[in-house]
Amino acid sequence: MLRSKFFSWNEKEIIVTVQKIKSDKIYFYINFLKEFWMYQDNKNNEIKFEIMNNSNEDLSFLLEVRNHPTTREQLENNQVFSLEQCKEWYFSLKTPWYIIYYNNIKVGYFRRNLDEIGCDIHPKYRNLGIAKKVYLKYLKNVNFASLWVFDDNFAKKIYEKVGFKEVEEFKIIRDRKYVKMIYNSENNE
Repeated sequence: MLRSKFFSWNEKEIIVTVQKIKSDKIYFYINFLKEFWMYQDNKNNEIKFEIMNNSNEDLSFLLEVRNHPTTREQLENNQVFSLEQCKEWYFSLKTPWYIIYYNNIKVGYFRRNLDEIGCDIHPKYRNLGIAKKVYLKYLKNVNFASLWVFDDNFAKKIYEKVGFKEVEEFKIIRDRKYVKMIYNSENNE
């Protein structure tokens, strides 16, 4: 049975494309007609998301966040990437990534790969609740999402607070347990 859900991001229209990938899995690709979405939190801080483009500016910012040692230690692939490698990788993406702005300042990025999501915040802007707000906004408009996190990563508590549940699937990466978590809106209503 397929369930559909109406998506509304600040009243901007979106297109939902259904594509059958494997024999029993159907994935929904969300393509925003507008290049950004925005909202204000309850403290009147504006959070805006813009589709990342292949400009040196956006990709350099992504690398500044992604290549920071405190970010890399929490990623499955902890290698340092060059701008050229980043450009090559960017063109292979199947779904857009977003730059996160907090009060008009670039603070991080939100990534998607089908239903797998993630958010990395620049070290200068961590512990402000930005990632939690990003996840809450995104999850409000989807039925299912997944992510991977190291079991000892503080962010795992945030994921649990926004509705993710750990499943039995895990990997051992650099002698640490890397667990899969899923969000299912039916279990969080």
